Amino acid sequence: MAVDAYLDCAAGICGNMVLGACLDGGADEGGLRAALAALRLDGWGLTVTRATRGGVSCTHARVESLPAHSHRHLADCLAIVERAGLAPTVAANARAVFTRLAEAEAAVHGVAVEQVHFHEVGAVDALIDIVGSCWALHALGIARLSHSPVNVGDGWTTCAHGRMAVPPPAVERLLVGRPIRRGVPGLSEVGELTTPTGAALLATLAAPAEAATVHTVATTACGAGDRDPAGFANVLRLALLAPPAAGREPIVELVCDLDDLHPECYPEVAGALRAAGAVEVTLTPLTTKVGRPAIRITALALPPDAEAVETALFRHTTTFGVRRRDLTRAVVTRRFVEVTTDYGVVRIKEGWRAGERVQATPEYRDCATAAAARGVATREVYRAAVAATPPPGEAP
Repeated sequence: MAVDAYLDCAAGICGNMVLGACLDGGADEGGLRAALAALRLDGWGLTVTRATRGGVSCTHARVESLPAHSHRHLADCLAIVERAGLAPTVAANARAVFTRLAEAEAAVHGVAVEQVHFHEVGAVDALIDIVGSCWALHALGIARLSHSPVNVGDGWTTCAHGRMAVPPPAVERLLVGRPIRRGVPGLSEVGELTTPTGAALLATLAAPAEAATVHTVATTACGAGDRDPAGFANVLRLALLAPPAAGREPIVELVCDLDDLHPECYPEVAGALRAAGAVEVTLTPLTTKVGRPAIRITALALPPDAEAVETALFRHTTTFGVRRRDLTRAVVTRRFVEVTTDYGVVRIKEGWRAGERVQATPEYRDCATAAAARGVATREVYRAAVAATPPPGEAP
């Protein structure tokens, strides 16, 4: 279901903060990794952990890459996105973000867009940040994104051209016409809080929220910045807004049966389908009409992504045909609540329909992380989280 969302940029914004906030809000980490792997880039890693910033529990998505000794132009970045086979909306958004960023850099340096060297922006970590953020926002079904005034920070920062006052010229140009704040009251020189990548994502995908906007928050999520400074919570808050009512949405089912694909290929196929935009992929064993054992692949996709998922099925499997059905699915409103167990804090994913809580399930990743930290089985943490789940509160 398409939803509206709101970004609170009181502590600024950067690409990995967007990633962390989306993962905290329920975006699938496995699907994200599959989409990023489709870029076919070497020398990078993504670490996702629970963190605390200024006393606020959040998700930290840390992107690490080897130092880049060559610079990329806009055309190079667009080609990397184009060849990845991403969902059309994700690919279009990523291309738009890179183009907006190149235009800002070109204006700052007085060169043509085609001549811009991206420096840090063209490095692997920025490609991961931008494409990953576009994928994660799309995975959450966010149709419209608004934002608060953006804190750009204050003081000085270091970039490829040396020391520069905050905000850097590219950030300032990207945020022209948008409300900004400078620094944190009571603190001096907090540094750079909004990066060019974060500003480009915001300028391309979001609009400033109107002062009188009234909305109902369905769930909130927090993405951590890399630093944990004293005096303020370095987090990006994402609010998923409640739709008028739980309803139904169109969905496309794509199916094919395979009896000649090597079993080791199926995880790759499932990852490629998710990277192309599938919201669900299942593998079902069956027997064909001639008695051969086979696997049925079923993928569900939103209508705008169905063509890309269908293409991925043909590209990554041995099938000669794909069955396609246009369906409607009922959806519930999701909300996350935190519970405290003997093993730590675990999020409970609630499902609400018509004012009634119909589902309450511990988040597996939280249980697995807590279990690993305490040296116990994940099922022990899961049971403790179920026992700690409170009665239904007020409906979202």
